[in-house]
Amino acid sequence: MQLIGLAFFVVAAVGTVVYDWDFSGDSGAVPTALALVAVAVAIAVTLLRRR
Repeated sequence: MQLIGLAFFVVAAVGTVVYDWDFSGDSGAVPTALALVAVAVAIAVTLLRRR
């Protein structure tokens, strides 16, 4: 799980610096999709660990 989180962090950091992505408010499709996938993975892992 930590490697997945690190991968999302690296992609988000590079996207913010290189492509000027903004993860707050009205952002583009790629940052929004990346954030939604990260949230979905976090929720899935949390639910699976609680079983």
